[in-house]
Amino acid sequence: MKKIFSLVLVLALTLALGIPALAADAEETTPQIDLTASAEKVKAGETVTLTLSLTGELKDINSFEYYIHYDPTVVELTESKTGAASDLTKIGTPPAANYEKSDKLAAVTVSAVKLADTGVFSMKEGTVAELTFTVKDDAETGASAGFALRKLAVSDKTFEETAVPVLTGSAPVVTVGSAVLLGDVNDDGEIDNLDANLVYRYFNGKVTLTDDQLAAADVNGDGEVDNLDANTIYRYFNGKITAFPAA
Repeated sequence: MKKIFSLVLVLALTLALGIPALAADAEETTPQIDLTASAEKVKAGETVTLTLSLTGELKDINSFEYYIHYDPTVVELTESKTGAASDLTKIGTPPAANYEKSDKLAAVTVSAVKLADTGVFSMKEGTVAELTFTVKDDAETGASAGFALRKLAVSDKTFEETAVPVLTGSAPVVTVGSAVLLGDVNDDGEIDNLDANLVYRYFNGKVTLTDDQLAAADVNGDGEVDNLDANTIYRYFNGKITAFPAA
């Protein structure tokens, strides 16, 4: 009898301790919208793809709208497609009256709406939309694409701002990279001892370099082209390092 009582007591304690853990596991996390980029630095003429994604699920909503801002003097939208999060998703250009549009500020709207009298819908976890931007040919090196993510609405039939909890992440920082290949000072498509030697000769006053060559030679990003850069290129060529500090 004592053994049976002990087993019952152990079982009861186990269940009692397990209930809070099970309850915690059952709690739902707040859904989150994030915007990520395929690259942080993109050269003029190249593209970068932004992915708007949902973590978690948005249940029983009737409106979803986000603006993605960008600098039209640096990048332009060249391709867009909706994801699997919802078959109601649409991508468009918002009216200029809806935001402070300017020569350096434009926007794309990603939205999904279902009229109040036709019910509600849900958005599942995954990609909401993908937007591909091309860096303009005349974009200056170091210029920011100006990406920003702004929530306009995620609401249910009540249209109350707090009715549907959702978190919004920050936008990625994307800048225009140099058109030159770091380390390839002689512009032959290779980074080798010839490039390092050329930098040494420049440092010793034996040769002059063009602006593009100087940009390719400053591999440590300190604004100077000297023996340190030459040494760094040698180390890269010999496999001592796999990337340049300025990359």
